[in-house]
Amino acid sequence: MDWKAYASTINTVVATVAIVAGGIWGVWQYREEGEKQRAAQRFEAAKPFLQRQQDLCFEASDSASALAIATDAEHVAKALERFWQLYYGSLRIVEDTGPDSVADNMMKFGNLLQALPHDSAGLAAMEPGARKLVLPSLHLADACARLIEKGQHAGEEEHGANDDD
Repeated sequence: MDWKAYASTINTVVATVAIVAGGIWGVWQYREEGEKQRAAQRFEAAKPFLQRQQDLCFEASDSASALAIATDAEHVAKALERFWQLYYGSLRIVEDTGPDSVADNMMKFGNLLQALPHDSAGLAAMEPGARKLVLPSLHLADACARLIEKGQHAGEEEHGANDDD
């Protein structure tokens, strides 16, 4: 075989390999970009849920902390009503479960509330017994913070793939 034919064959093989490699790379890039777009769409779709979850966590923490430090009956009544609304209602839809979760801390706080002595109006007697609620209120706030951070971290992971470019 002469050098011209050999060079032509090598040239053809190299060109074919380059075309095949380019095609594979193009398909890989297309799939990678599609996954990034799907991840971004999933995160965008989750934003309203995560925002609602955050809002309700703040409300639950606010009600618990208000009960932990409350001194007047009117404030106690409002905070109790809101706490039980969240406990039995909308917070249950968005809270996490498991040990030391928002659900677990809401249950512990609710159990402590029910164990406190009640006055004739049915309100928990908050003056001396309420200080028992300070630490559980902080635990609930911590659980809420972890849940919110978890949602934010999930969003960062979804968008993290876009930062590699």
